[in-house]
Amino acid sequence: MCYRRRISIRIIIISIPIVILAAILICLSLNRVVRVRLQDEILCTTNSVTATNLSSTLISVNIPANSRITKIRATFLPPNDDVDWAHILVTSIEGGVGQRIFETDFPRDPNLAVGVFETDFIHPLDVGPEGGDVFIATENAIPADLTIAVVYCPGDMDE
Repeated sequence: MCYRRRISIRIIIISIPIVILAAILICLSLNRVVRVRLQDEILCTTNSVTATNLSSTLISVNIPANSRITKIRATFLPPNDDVDWAHILVTSIEGGVGQRIFETDFPRDPNLAVGVFETDFIHPLDVGPEGGDVFIATENAIPADLTIAVVYCPGDMDE
């Protein structure tokens, strides 16, 4: 019994400095001030470009060099039920040639007779030093009312 009591006392004596050290470290971390620059928290001041064309099969907008796309919104309204989907394509121009960097299809909502695509890029999409383009095209090149809006951070902004 005496032996167990001695072990318990030794454990308590060893534990006290550990508990005190942990308390000191916790207190030090609670009083630490972390400086955050406002620029690190704000993505950028954005610009936007839009295009609309009634009864078209393809429209596009040009994005300036070194810009970063943060949002794309596109719609299509077909004159009848012939168009069920549209295609979004984002290209980065490299050596004068458009390189695909993002693309997706989106459907027409049968209850509304319109197709709507909207995305916010958590990590902005960089179009590169020669700029880029964003296109919307209809299924099977059937004409529809097309609209596209792209929000981007200009490339000439200070980081």
